Amino acid sequence: MIADYSNLYMHSAQEMVDAWQDQMGFDGAQYVEEAANLLARAKTDLEFGNMLPHLDWGMKSSSKLAQVAKEGLLAKGLWKEDYLAQMRHEMKVIKKLGFEDYFLMCWEMINWARSQDIMVGYGRGSVCGSLLAYAIGLTMVDPIRLGTSFDRFLHEEKRAIPDIDSDIRASRRGEVMQHVFDTYEGRCAAISTVGYYKSKKLVNDLCRAMGQDYISKDDAQELKRQLAVVDYEEHKFTLEELKQHARSGSFFREFDQKYPTFLEHFCLLNGQASYRGRHPAGVAITPYEIEKIVPLMAVKAKKAEDGEEDENIELVEVTMKNGKKKMVKKKRPILVTAFDMKALDNAKVLKLDILGLKTYDVIADVEAMTGCSFTYDILDDPKIYEGFCNLDTNGIFQFGSPTMKQLLIKVQPKNFGEVVACNTLVRPGASLGDYLKGKKGKGNKNSLTNKYCQDTYGALLYEEQKLAIALGLAKMNRTDADKLIKQAKKGLISPEIKKKFIDGAIGNAIDAGEAEKIVDTLALYSFNKGHCVGYSLLAVYTMWIKIYYPLEFYTCLLKYEKVKENREVFEQEAVKKGQIILLPHINGGANYRVTYIQNEPCIQRGLSTIDGIGKKCADIIERSRGDTMYKSMDDLVQKVRDLEKTTRNVHVGIQAKLEEAGAMIFDEEEHFNLSARYSKLLLKHAYKTVSEDEEYTWAR
Repeated sequence: MIADYSNLYMHSAQEMVDAWQDQMGFDGAQYVEEAANLLARAKTDLEFGNMLPHLDWGMKSSSKLAQVAKEGLLAKGLWKEDYLAQMRHEMKVIKKLGFEDYFLMCWEMINWARSQDIMVGYGRGSVCGSLLAYAIGLTMVDPIRLGTSFDRFLHEEKRAIPDIDSDIRASRRGEVMQHVFDTYEGRCAAISTVGYYKSKKLVNDLCRAMGQDYISKDDAQELKRQLAVVDYEEHKFTLEELKQHARSGSFFREFDQKYPTFLEHFCLLNGQASYRGRHPAGVAITPYEIEKIVPLMAVKAKKAEDGEEDENIELVEVTMKNGKKKMVKKKRPILVTAFDMKALDNAKVLKLDILGLKTYDVIADVEAMTGCSFTYDILDDPKIYEGFCNLDTNGIFQFGSPTMKQLLIKVQPKNFGEVVACNTLVRPGASLGDYLKGKKGKGNKNSLTNKYCQDTYGALLYEEQKLAIALGLAKMNRTDADKLIKQAKKGLISPEIKKKFIDGAIGNAIDAGEAEKIVDTLALYSFNKGHCVGYSLLAVYTMWIKIYYPLEFYTCLLKYEKVKENREVFEQEAVKKGQIILLPHINGGANYRVTYIQNEPCIQRGLSTIDGIGKKCADIIERSRGDTMYKSMDDLVQKVRDLEKTTRNVHVGIQAKLEEAGAMIFDEEEHFNLSARYSKLLLKHAYKTVSEDEEYTWAR
């Protein structure tokens, strides 16, 4: 029997009145009316300043922030009048808005991370327009040198708390999040997020809800396969469209006849909310006990990320069917806010986004191996821009995709500003044609907006340019200019804001028709320049490392790449550039590493790259070796047994895979020769396969 869920929805007021009459026998209209009156009387007026957490800095927050800012400017050698004037302006705005503690909290977190030798990102988002953020180490973006805008980030009329998101090296992000939880113990929690139904999970849940006997397992599996064939996740077909889909033949029609209502429910529920989970990066922080401000809920803990210890595992005693008791590992549920990101914004609760980025793992390891570090002098190195023009961008953050490579062929960036522009131009809707015309000197230099777009050859690419146009040409106030930017992100500016722009432009002696054309142009796609600059610094620095430290770059890139197909591409490229790839060995490492053969540096694959040898098994083999070297398979088994008290991680099947991969060859010359044949095979495959460089020569 199928349960009746037809009444499980939010009822209207009239439906509730009818239900009281039918089920309880009395008129419930007075209760509905009283509920409406209660709602009308309920008022909240929360100021963000009242919700801002506070730490004891040993002095007033404003004094502490000024002290840290001064130390930062002096350390960077920027105690100059233009920088001091900008700093005074930013400090004035931040003090008026009462955001000193917010900046100090971000500074404390990032300062702690660096003190623990955890690499922090160069900046993301509009905070890259703040000199204060640069001075105190929240970003590596010098806004005066690189032309980013503080007004896009914050101004006196912008009462909402600005976002200061942080990128942390992915393998150690958990340590930073734990530091935040420890620092604000009892006052913070992870943020919840909503997961939505996808085809496979929805089919499983519908089968469970409609009863195990309602649909056969074979038919359910075939349904999943057919949904993948028609690419349902991409197109979200209606029931009738599914039945008529040519690629599925008559499958969906026959399925609907055999199992009535199943596909109807499937089409209605697909894409709807399925579960509540933990946001991977968000943390909510309150000034006092968080449960007094935000409701909390328990959710299942996700699997720990690579390189992070899973702290949500506990040993639980369970009773087996035979009556024996056994200790098993079980994931502890974790507490998260019942409010999601948007609800927390409405409640004026402070949020921190602590994101993990694999590229910073690569850079941190390369810096540890070579002693190199980022400086602004790198931006003037012409070899870097040759690398972008020659499409040598595999492994370069946000520049390795086929779409970006096609763009690089057209733009041919010769300086840092053009690399920054590529980060916007690659996005759908960007003004690529205007940019290329302007770069060739064929742009409209008489346009009223041209002077606001000098850094992009007259093309309108950045939100900061739109802001300058709204403030300069139309004399709009900051609040309305922010609304224009926000609406333009969705591609449609409201009639109210459009009228204010035109009226302001007319008051500035601009023709109404010209003003309307300009405001329509502002509705076209643009992106935040600060964010582009922050990520372009990362891309340019990674390219510099790739050029000057190729051995270390490819070793670390391969070390953190989890996708086998990508590793193959990187290995082929490394061999083409003269690197030697050694096969894995039990006397090597669990992951990729630099090793030496007759004083010649080589990249050695890790044991975990062997099919069937997992990371845990590879780590045990490396750890059991200690400071000695394995001499034979028996020696390996014995040392693992001595350390782990078991040999289940080096059983016969594992031993066979190690021998098959050449990891048990103890003659150095023989192992090197086998590795050389493998490198030649990589090289042959790299040239045999049409390379990406050749694939795009048609566009040159």
